Amino acid sequence: MPKTPSHLPALRRWFGPLAPDPAWTPLAPPPLSPGHLLLLTGPSGAGKSRLLRHWTGQWTDPVIDVHDHAPEPDRPVIDCFKQAPLDRILTWLARTGLADAAIYARPARMLSVGQTDRLRWAIALERIERIGHPLPHVAENPLDGLGAEAIERACDSIPVPCPAISQSALGGEAIERAGDSIPVSCPAIFQSALGGEAIESACDRRPHPILVCDEFASTLDRVSAAALARTIRRTLWRSPTFAAIVATAHDDLEAALLPDAILRLDYTGYAPYPSPR
Repeated sequence: MPKTPSHLPALRRWFGPLAPDPAWTPLAPPPLSPGHLLLLTGPSGAGKSRLLRHWTGQWTDPVIDVHDHAPEPDRPVIDCFKQAPLDRILTWLARTGLADAAIYARPARMLSVGQTDRLRWAIALERIERIGHPLPHVAENPLDGLGAEAIERACDSIPVPCPAISQSALGGEAIERAGDSIPVSCPAIFQSALGGEAIESACDRRPHPILVCDEFASTLDRVSAAALARTIRRTLWRSPTFAAIVATAHDDLEAALLPDAILRLDYTGYAPYPSPR
């Protein structure tokens, strides 16, 4: 098969030297705290996608890219989630605008482009919920994540008998596993032995995922896009265990997203660091 000739020599004669990858100095990843939302905006071609890809390789926390969560095409919508109870699946489907029970049995390949985009968001948010371990999870089992030493100190400092800590819980079993059998009904553990500082320390050691989405809601009509933006904002308020960055060329979603910071790019390739709203 004959080789297709290149048009680059002609372009260079007309326009001079053309660098395939012009010099580019990326901004350092901005600091992101759980619960914060950064809006990356600017016209198409300004470098939003490139900057987002660069940042993704710099973070040490888990990064969840919405576009990596495409549903399996032949699976029913309701079965596109892994390790999730039905009530949580229905919650996330409803929050992302897929509250029509008629579509739950359909194969994912039968969804429209916009419905598929919302399903990706539902899958990604459900995974964020599992990775981030929202605060109520810690309240359900206050010893989870504290480690053997903290559990042992808590057990030693219990001022009243507690049936949860017995030979069945500790005798013959590794102390790290004791927390799994201790209910919150034991106030000696939850209030006296651990206290808020230990609970906070356990939460601080959990990973804080970063949710990223390029071309945010670009396949949706503007009303649906604004509704999805409000869902993201409410989710961060309701469960501030992760941070989020969304990139879009549209300038009509700021009021719905209510971002904590905005970074605007232009064709010069330069933008100042984001400042609070």
